[in-house]
Amino acid sequence: MIKAFFKHLAQSVLGFCYLCSYFVDDKIKKQFEAIASIFYYASSLSFYTILSFSPILIFVALFLITPFAKSFELETLLFPNSPDFIQASRSFLHSFMQNNRTLGVVQIASITLAFLLFCENYRDIASKIFHAEPRDYFYFRGRRIFVFWGFGTGIVFLIVLPLIILYEIKVQAITNNPVLLSFLRWVGTYVFCLFSFLMPTNKVFKRLSYPLLWSLITSICWHLMKWGFVYYILYNRTYRELYGSVSILWFLMSYIYASWLLLLLGMHGCEVCDQSSTKKPLFS
Repeated sequence: MIKAFFKHLAQSVLGFCYLCSYFVDDKIKKQFEAIASIFYYASSLSFYTILSFSPILIFVALFLITPFAKSFELETLLFPNSPDFIQASRSFLHSFMQNNRTLGVVQIASITLAFLLFCENYRDIASKIFHAEPRDYFYFRGRRIFVFWGFGTGIVFLIVLPLIILYEIKVQAITNNPVLLSFLRWVGTYVFCLFSFLMPTNKVFKRLSYPLLWSLITSICWHLMKWGFVYYILYNRTYRELYGSVSILWFLMSYIYASWLLLLLGMHGCEVCDQSSTKKPLFS
């Protein structure tokens, strides 16, 4: 009797959803489909970040593990400011760096290829979200330099991340005011989000204010998400009781996934605003 009731209820809900689909505008349907794809894209980038982003992890580990890191808390720039989370992340990076010291030529080549695959995947995802061609060249001193595949994106990532870390070091050396320090860290995050919006494609926005605004929104949401993870880790003991120390791996994977999801949703919001604008593209 109960089984038949729930079966009838499920059929009624499905029928209601099917009926509502006739009254939903096609544009809204496309937006829902695009958002569903973004969740898939975020999982793809998270997979590459966790398993194949070795050069970046090695570089970060060099700053987080060495005695130099004792003077500057660089972990708070990348991870939620939770002692357990930072300690587990530091231990993970420490063992990661020790294992990578014994890599051979084949392993190093595999890591390099995986890193380029990550960059190409990110460039391809950004081009799908923005409905634009992937960036295949950069301008330097008035000359157009061709970059193939994910190599150009990878080189730019390897240049930008050190600059962000050096910026964090400089900020901590200038001030000890926690409010000003948090603000300057947010500025660095905002610049990185804006760079991530503009770098991977040849997209010409109708209004430059769109990427500026959505980079602002994305950076604010990312910092709020970091605080949310701190609160969740400190006050929720369910996963610790079930999985013990392994639970930190779940938190780390979820944190990486949520970070990519916020960035891609910000890109999607920027593209929606750009498509709805009636102004002609800049430089057209």
